Amino acid sequence: MIQTEKSQHDWAIKHEHNPYRTLELDMDLWKKSNPKQYEKALALVDNPDNLRGGLNWEQYMNTLEVDEDNNIRGPETFTKDFTPGNSRPQRPIDFTHLYKLILESDGVFDHASAGHIVIGVRQNNYEIRSENVVDHWHTAAFAFLAKIPALRVDYYIHPLNRSLEECRIYEQQKFTDINEKQKPVGVAEQHEKGITKKRIDLAKKQVVDPSVICREVQLDDIMVNLGLSSTGRTANATLVEGIQSFKHAWKKIYTKHPKEAEKFMTSNIELILKTWPKTSISSYFFEGLIDFRNRCDLKGITIDNKLMLAFLKSTAEGQNGKTQDDFTESKQDKTTGTVDGPKNERGKACQSISLRILIDFNNYIKKVVKEKPYFNLQTVRDMYHGSLSDLHIKASFTGKQVTIAYQCPSCGNTGKVKVDKDFAVVSVTADN
Repeated sequence: MIQTEKSQHDWAIKHEHNPYRTLELDMDLWKKSNPKQYEKALALVDNPDNLRGGLNWEQYMNTLEVDEDNNIRGPETFTKDFTPGNSRPQRPIDFTHLYKLILESDGVFDHASAGHIVIGVRQNNYEIRSENVVDHWHTAAFAFLAKIPALRVDYYIHPLNRSLEECRIYEQQKFTDINEKQKPVGVAEQHEKGITKKRIDLAKKQVVDPSVICREVQLDDIMVNLGLSSTGRTANATLVEGIQSFKHAWKKIYTKHPKEAEKFMTSNIELILKTWPKTSISSYFFEGLIDFRNRCDLKGITIDNKLMLAFLKSTAEGQNGKTQDDFTESKQDKTTGTVDGPKNERGKACQSISLRILIDFNNYIKKVVKEKPYFNLQTVRDMYHGSLSDLHIKASFTGKQVTIAYQCPSCGNTGKVKVDKDFAVVSVTADN
């Protein structure tokens, strides 16, 4: 993405006297910079609906023929003002966003969803001097790739006394008013709104990859059956906080347990509902729980649901009982000031939470069940090898100061560094 943006900026500097990009230019850049993604997008838009001009055009136009008198134009005529100066009214095209736009609509262009293409017209003595697509450039790019012959446009005609720079600055603000000041649709709301369409598409078999849609619908079925909601708008439903992590956990489950995915997902959700019945579900804790159980399975360590429930309930009991959030990050005791373990390793929150669950489970087996703990340090190292650093594993599992050998990547010198359980460096000793 950075490289494609640079290509566009370089083009703008080279063409500063006529900095108007066309959709054809952008599509050529996409094809050149990411040919595989471009070809996938091209295959997606090659469908019967687009050959008929896209969906719902009849609601807004009498014909798919260009009719400029009635603000109907072909996308090949659009231009984007990409002047290299600070007054640039448009952004570089984002091919990742464009591909997502195409993918999420199964490659079918819908005029009802597209809306009008907003075009600013700069004048000079009543003659058109230049045009700029103020908004919906990615929508226009979708239409161009899909060979949609005509789109609706809305014109903003600048006053005659406004200079080109003033026109550009005004269009910048217009773009901001249209986009940045609008409240973005959250992931949770997207999930709930999108699932109905996916059910309809699945029934009509209008999907690119039915297996993916089936899994998403299956997850929603599980949530409905257990009374869960990603937004909390459903009456008496338990809120799932962080639907994206919840989906990640589901993906891990159906990847590892394809034949029993629904059963495994349901049973683990029920563990949380039974342990913390009056609170929402933390997807971050849930994803960590699934990670922990998957690692146990890979190691051949069996922990049935009955034992797991007893452990979770034991940790949640009493005045100082733990919440799900207590597992998702290290906590400081307000009375003593001590911290119950190191922070999550950067970029590896799920694995860090998983390890935190393992440690508490081990302590439960040792102190409450009065049996030999399931895990020792070497077992834990094996389980999390490649997922967490050895330093993090040692500091978390032992809860003590740990010493590890190091080698400087720059000079090659070796030595030992001692850190406490919060990763604060206690001492560094260089080898002779």
